Amino acid sequence: MVAGGNIPFMREHTYFMWDPALLCKKPVDPVTLNLLGETSPRPKTNPTMMPDAYLNTWSPVFLIRHPALVVPSMARACKKAYGWDLTHRSYLESGSFRTQRLMYDWYADQLASSGSAAGSKRPGANYPLVIDADDIIKDASTMRALNESLGLDPEKVLFEWKETPKEKIEAQRLAHKVFWSSVQGSSGILLDKMAQGLTIEEEVPKWEKEWGVEGAQILKGYAEACMPDYEYLKGKRSFGLGATVAK
Repeated sequence: MVAGGNIPFMREHTYFMWDPALLCKKPVDPVTLNLLGETSPRPKTNPTMMPDAYLNTWSPVFLIRHPALVVPSMARACKKAYGWDLTHRSYLESGSFRTQRLMYDWYADQLASSGSAAGSKRPGANYPLVIDADDIIKDASTMRALNESLGLDPEKVLFEWKETPKEKIEAQRLAHKVFWSSVQGSSGILLDKMAQGLTIEEEVPKWEKEWGVEGAQILKGYAEACMPDYEYLKGKRSFGLGATVAK
């Protein structure tokens, strides 16, 4: 918590925080960033570029979504924003759940070894938290429960908003326009974004119409590669039917 009683909220893809030494095929030195005002890095056991001392000030929440929706969505967005084709290696790496799973396990180990939730000063909060996009879409109480777990005011959660004016969107960078298109072009929760009952096999014919048979098979391979880590994290869900309830 910072001055004024505010709580900073940060959102980032775990892949973009990852230590390059764990991603590069060629040997490179591990990277650990210094904390503000410090001239040497602190000890690190986690797989990101951040020191443990920094990550342990967070209250970690992992958002997941079914790969049958994540993979084609990322393919469309990256083609529009960056001109990438389906063979670009970042599709599988940044779009997978492997780094999320490894980061989840690191936080869970911190909890197990310290006896208290990393980043949490609220007794009983069951960190790290995992939330599935479907649970947010279909049940408004999920977001309220998440906010309560984080110490945020659940009454300030917005379920409706105004569409972003077209002139404001046109002034934005291309990547921003592409990746924020659903939020900026909507005025509320989009129920058609749910994955309930969805399977990869059922989606392949749709992908064939959009990317051709070869492209659809590439997407299928990416999605199937993501499933084990997605299912692992889904089994750790903190909210929704069958979840481990977060206090």
